[in-house]
Formats: sequence, structure tokens, C-alpha cells
Amino acid sequence: MTAPGGDDTQPAVARDELRPPPDIEAPEGRLHALARERARVAWTLTAAVVLVYFGFIASVAFARGALGALVAPGLSVGILAGALVIVVSWLLTWVYVGWANRRYDPVLRSLQSERSAQAARTAGPRSAPT
Repeated sequence: MTAPGGDDTQPAVARDELRPPPDIEAPEGRLHALARERARVAWTLTAAVVLVYFGFIASVAFARGALGALVAPGLSVGILAGALVIVVSWLLTWVYVGWANRRYDPVLRSLQSERSAQAARTAGPRSAPT
């Protein structure tokens, strides 16, 4: 492939492409793996909330008659479905908080303490000011 200057040099490569993938055992690799896991959990829970919410909105738009059916005097299926949307949102928030407390926060604290210990080792002893 010929570059715009006419010579046959390779195209420029971004610096990140030259860097080897982080070792999963290294703190940086574990941090990247933890970030990927957090993103996966967050996107999964977000998709669940969106599905529930837009499912409710779609049922309001397309199944209005079914939502208007009375379950008990003064209580319709639509009111129950709306309450269910709220309850499901609370439950999914509870799931995320439980996951974060059980998995994310302890690993993050461990990585932070490793980094602090490593920084203290590499800094060496400090000399007293004169």
C-alpha cells in the first residue's frame, strides 16, 4: 500500500494497537476485566429495565382494553402492571447493589490496596526536610 507521500511505508498504527493485551493477573488486567464485567452487568440490567418499561408502554398503546380490565373494584390490570414496572425497577437496582457489594467493590478495594502498596514500595524511604 502506498502512503500519500508516494513511499511504501506502513500506515500509522495507533499506540494502543501496539500495546500487548494486559495480563489478566496484573493489576491493570484485573481492572480491565472488572470494568468489562461491570459494563456487562450494567448493560444487561439496563436492557431488562428498558424491556419492562417499553413493554408496559407498548401494552398501553396496543392492548388498552386488556389493561382496562378490572381485577377488583377500582383496581385495573393497567394499575397493577404500572406498579409492577416500579417494583421490577427496584428489584433490578437491588440486584445491582448486591452484585456490586459482593463482587465489584471487594475486587476494586483489593486492586486499590495493591496499587497503594506498590506505590509505597517504589517510592522508597523519604528523607526528612532540612
